Amino acid sequence: MTATRPARVFATAAAPPIDGFGPPPPPRPARNVAGILLGVVLVAFCAAGVAAFTASLGHRHAVLVVVRPVNAGAVIRDADLGEARVAPDPALRTVAAGQRGRIVGRTAGVNLVPGTLLAEAELATGPQVDGTHAIVGLALKAGQFPTGLRPLDSVTVVETSPPSGLGPADAAVLVDAAQVTATATAADGQTTIVSVLVPRTVAPSVAGAAARGQISLVLLGAAGATK
Repeated sequence: MTATRPARVFATAAAPPIDGFGPPPPPRPARNVAGILLGVVLVAFCAAGVAAFTASLGHRHAVLVVVRPVNAGAVIRDADLGEARVAPDPALRTVAAGQRGRIVGRTAGVNLVPGTLLAEAELATGPQVDGTHAIVGLALKAGQFPTGLRPLDSVTVVETSPPSGLGPADAAVLVDAAQVTATATAADGQTTIVSVLVPRTVAPSVAGAAARGQISLVLLGAAGATK
């Protein structure tokens, strides 16, 4: 009987390292898809916020702001007002900077504090007139008043009479220094309504001359002005 030789067991040698850098790296873990999507959403949200903020800056508009204190009952002057740019807000009852000409000459209804936005509600509904003065409205044609007349201007009110065969027209001063309180163009587009503050004692004479079309205004220079 022939003896059977035991099978030889050969040990399998470990695979040699690739290029001498050791075993291959472990497989990469699966990416966090939810985290990536959340990051994309956050970036988009921030970009939208920046765009909205930039757009709001571009849509700011100029409004009137108080730069000097004005007591209640005092006339608002041009130097009392400045301009600021703000974003539109329905809660803010501001006055557009383009309305400056309409505001100058109005009366403050409350104390106006520097650094605050001017609101329409802070203006008095009418000019403050004491017992010794009255406001007379004059319907004037071109040539009866100087161009560029504005509220707060000081004028001389002159009564004119038509010329006669005996000589030229006469003129008499009714008010040496009256103050313009408002100006407006009449519906016909050819007549200008000028309101003037005059002493109460001469108000009837001024109104009568204006009704006859025999009134003219002479613009006075500022006090202390030099040639």
